[in-house]
Amino acid sequence: MLKFFTSPSGRMSRRAYLAEYAVPFSVLNVLTFSMISGVEDAHIIMLTLSTATTLLGIAPGIRRFHDHGLSAWKFGLLQAGMYFSAVTFLFLTFNDLNYGIWWHMQMLTGSLSFTLGVDLIMLLSFTPGDQSDNEYGPDPVAEHRRMMAGIRKSKA
Repeated sequence: MLKFFTSPSGRMSRRAYLAEYAVPFSVLNVLTFSMISGVEDAHIIMLTLSTATTLLGIAPGIRRFHDHGLSAWKFGLLQAGMYFSAVTFLFLTFNDLNYGIWWHMQMLTGSLSFTLGVDLIMLLSFTPGDQSDNEYGPDPVAEHRRMMAGIRKSKA
């Protein structure tokens, strides 16, 4: 399990990414956020949990990028941009800087964070990877396909 969160090498299928990272951590975040609504300093808890989730998602995210034949640097830049804009948005929101240039900055960073987040979610969760070997390793779904083909042949 530790290797799942620490090893960025190789590739990862959509199914593994969703089942082992995206869905469980999304449920955890939603449950936590719903329990702390109305709690004083809830934004600190939200920021801490979001940071932990982001850090734990680096290795799985890199492996999903590798599944598309993309470099980890592209993942890192996209992730850093999304995280920076989200933190800036939260800082501006919770410090009541909702006027003048700060309001525009808040809207810009919120929009940027949302756009980058949607792009990242679409690529990692819904776009199939390369269906053949690439420079980052063999197709993670190919072994499953071979196994299923063997089961079908044995039943026939």
